[in-house]
Amino acid sequence: MTVKSGSKNPLPGRILLFTVLLALFFLLCFALWGDGLEASLSVENYVALLRRQGAWGWLIGIFLLITDLILPIPATGVMCAFGIVYGFWAGWVGAAIGSMLAALLGYALARLWGDKGAAVLAKPEDLQEFRQLFKSWGDLAIILSRALPILPEVMSVLAGLAKMPLSRFVLVCALGSLPVSAVYCAWGSYMGAEAPVAAFLVAIILPALLWTVFKWAKKSCKN
Repeated sequence: MTVKSGSKNPLPGRILLFTVLLALFFLLCFALWGDGLEASLSVENYVALLRRQGAWGWLIGIFLLITDLILPIPATGVMCAFGIVYGFWAGWVGAAIGSMLAALLGYALARLWGDKGAAVLAKPEDLQEFRQLFKSWGDLAIILSRALPILPEVMSVLAGLAKMPLSRFVLVCALGSLPVSAVYCAWGSYMGAEAPVAAFLVAIILPALLWTVFKWAKKSCKN
């Protein structure tokens, strides 16, 4: 029986190495600057920053969430600040927009890199196998990553590398980002403070449930 060369290794070695190095890069940024940024930009300081900007505060908040792609900005703290300053509904809109734009930026950068850039990481046949793997599991990985540190940036780049269709990427990002931003904005709006660990757990469970409903509805429509 003939065994295909790629079947023993569903994730090509260079892509796996790239993923690890990308995660380590974001982790290193957090190790170098994360504590300082978190201390100087606590939820209270985020709130003060947004309020100082007056009518443009929401734009500053969105910018902070976008820069989380390359800087260790505590995104959940920004989301809580959105809820405190603007209330749940307006804060949720601002936080969701910032989170989605950060994801789209990572995706776009990887797509702009193109097949020539991707060829540095894997042979064409290995790259195709990776894309098939991502087609099967990418949705869930992206959705669950939205509540976690570091992984959202990594998954956005991998989605672009896998050439996930833009409409699908936007949909699965929304399934992950909307409930996560809602949880943290709600806590900020109603409790006036940074969300506890319990909110983080809810932010993981809600996207997983939405993904399950989405898959069930998709399957039902096909039938």
